[in-house]
Amino acid sequence: LRSTLVAGQMAGTVILLIAAGLFLRALRSLETLDTGWSTEGVQVASFDLEYGGYGREQGLNFYNELVDRVRELPGVEAAGLARKPPLGGRSSFGGINVAGVEAPQGRDGFTAYLNTVTPGYFETLDIALLQGRDISDADTESGRSVAVINQAMAQRFWPGDDAIGRRFHLGQVGEGRAIEVVGVVENVKYSRLVEETPNFYYLPLRQWPNAQMTLHLRTAAGAGNLAPGLRRIVRELDAGLPILSILPLDEALEVFLLPQRMAAWVTGIMGFIGLLLGAVGIYGVTAFAIGQRTREIGIRVALGARTSDVVRMMAWQGMIAPLAGMGAGLAIAFAVTRFLVSLIPGVSPVDPLTFGSVIAGLFGIALFAILLPAGRAARLDPSATLRSE
Repeated sequence: LRSTLVAGQMAGTVILLIAAGLFLRALRSLETLDTGWSTEGVQVASFDLEYGGYGREQGLNFYNELVDRVRELPGVEAAGLARKPPLGGRSSFGGINVAGVEAPQGRDGFTAYLNTVTPGYFETLDIALLQGRDISDADTESGRSVAVINQAMAQRFWPGDDAIGRRFHLGQVGEGRAIEVVGVVENVKYSRLVEETPNFYYLPLRQWPNAQMTLHLRTAAGAGNLAPGLRRIVRELDAGLPILSILPLDEALEVFLLPQRMAAWVTGIMGFIGLLLGAVGIYGVTAFAIGQRTREIGIRVALGARTSDVVRMMAWQGMIAPLAGMGAGLAIAFAVTRFLVSLIPGVSPVDPLTFGSVIAGLFGIALFAILLPAGRAARLDPSATLRSE
């Protein structure tokens, strides 16, 4: 019964530690993932002009003045507005269509997502402009409708061709609003750190006004906290308008790593507790078994058995239950971790480094827990042992 309990403890510990290791590896993978944008020196502040009852033109004027004045703050290298910050979710006007490109079967258009931005947004986040131009202040409601698209969208609709000057339609061709492509930027992460890159386009704020916007500003090294200066500017523009939030972009993005961090912590703590219980259990079972065989050990030593032989024998017999538990835990982990694929992006659910490290570590701890009582028993005086028996 004791051996069965030890085997069960080891199996559970293997599963928990492997899960914790996979979550930690995934967390490291996400932290080093190339997102396409940079958070270095970037701060974000969110606004909602609906609180102030702003109209369309009044709202545009406020945001234009805000960006212009923020760019004058000491240490600010670039600034721009966007409806959604990085990983802030997806917005869509529905399916889009391109003349000469047939929509997927059973659908009335291609899935595409969007963000509304101002000049300076791409520069602030260091999103590379691959072709054409950026959104400009000249892109107003009175001009033609324009957009900057991502590289994936350009390659899907115009593979091998220049996308600049081409058009896509919001809705059906000839019915929906036609948008002219004026620039192509590199692909970035839009709503999740692990996603298949969608069709994505950026619209000028002046053509598509929105009350809710997020200010992005990049500062030079050592510029310090710009919150006081930003609050002063907002008070001067509208003393009654609140800043919904202002913080470094990398801190704002921490929430997207929270599930992996929590999973790693919880499984890691449970695995550590299981490891302690397993080690204590192995030690206790081995010590008890050796105590029951003291006479046998004394006779073996009296007949000439070497200490190393006795220790080897006890270690081999004592490792049977832990090895059985590790084998069972390994088999279960192979089956269970396949369901964690969505939670461990960038890491194989049967990652050999994680599996190998856990098994090697547990083997070493189990062996150490066995060798302690086995070594003491092998060093007993055989004559004293036999007399006591």
